[in-house]
Amino acid sequence: MAQGDLPNSPFNETHWGKGKFESLINEARGTVDEAKRKDILHQAQQMQYDQGGYIIPYFSNIIDAYSAKVSGFQPAKSGFPFGNYWLKNVGFVQGT
Repeated sequence: MAQGDLPNSPFNETHWGKGKFESLINEARGTVDEAKRKDILHQAQQMQYDQGGYIIPYFSNIIDAYSAKVSGFQPAKSGFPFGNYWLKNVGFVQGT
């Protein structure tokens, strides 16, 4: 959400999220009661579902995995999961 759904998000391509949605997210961030925070985030999620700007036609089946037999994994600088490893330094561990 912080990457793409708030007015100041770096990847907010749809320019959505101002007003009530942003207020709910800010309220959730300041709420320590887990049950209350869950309810607030559910409200925000419902707003996003009903009014949000993204149309997601599908989700790719991508899995991150690694083995003790392979070394050198480094997360990509973008920090995104799901197959976005920087594989330049990956190699096999000797003796496995």
